[in-house]
Amino acid sequence: VVLPAMLATPYIVVFWNSLHGKLLYFPFLEENIFGVHFYLIIFLMLPIYALLQLPLTILFLQSLFLGLAAYPLYYIVKKEINEHFGFLFVFLYLIHPGIQYTNLNEFHPESFFPLFFFSTFYSLISKRIKYFFIFALLSLTLKENFSLVIAMLGLYGVFIHKEKTGLLIFLLSIIWFYGAFFIIIPPLNKGVIGYFDIYPDFGNKPFEIIKNMTLHPATVVKALFTVKKIKYAIYLLAPLSFLPVLGLKTLILALPLSVQHFLSSRPMEYNISFYYSAEILPPLFICALYGLK
Repeated sequence: VVLPAMLATPYIVVFWNSLHGKLLYFPFLEENIFGVHFYLIIFLMLPIYALLQLPLTILFLQSLFLGLAAYPLYYIVKKEINEHFGFLFVFLYLIHPGIQYTNLNEFHPESFFPLFFFSTFYSLISKRIKYFFIFALLSLTLKENFSLVIAMLGLYGVFIHKEKTGLLIFLLSIIWFYGAFFIIIPPLNKGVIGYFDIYPDFGNKPFEIIKNMTLHPATVVKALFTVKKIKYAIYLLAPLSFLPVLGLKTLILALPLSVQHFLSSRPMEYNISFYYSAEILPPLFICALYGLK
């Protein structure tokens, strides 16, 4: 099992340590994994990993969850257009290079996002409010920055679908993001990872970065329109015939994580070969759907 063990690194060690006396210990950075990201989903996965403590276990879960995301996507498109386009979108999702490369990468909890996001969106548009709330909470357990997408989805629910629960989801998501990013992660991080160092054109503090992005749009445009980032955008959008740019009604869902990754100075964040595409693509598929409509 040598090769799968390598592929599952580095998170396999967090699962192993958690079951053997060192809860959430991440040896590569000598700290708690919550000092890297707020991966609460690990607690839900630990009982499954405990049954079969192999790297293959979490690699299997990654492939399974990426594939299962096609199920709610089909029902979203079927409800909004028809079943034939539902099958088309499922096909486009499963063969999209961003999804393929996510699965080829080592395990990352981000790979669960497509399933949870599509399920949350379908629950909203089908007025299954209990499930809307449940899947929104599951999305929040994946990673701290996903709370920004769910917050936008809450606002979308309020203004487009007149769903009052969306306001609760929005407020909960904002509180969740603030608590995770500004209260829980910093003391556990111990300064090992500088999350704001990857935006050198705008500053190194959160509010300074937001202010400079707002006051200096020319700098934002310059940071966005580089050759590598344009290529990455084409890799994301071309398999969808660039339809997401027409889905104005749902574009708000794609903005938070797209801005985060496209303005970053870290090349891996705008490289189709890395798993970050699994964060950006689910909202883009929804935008493509409404762009098509």
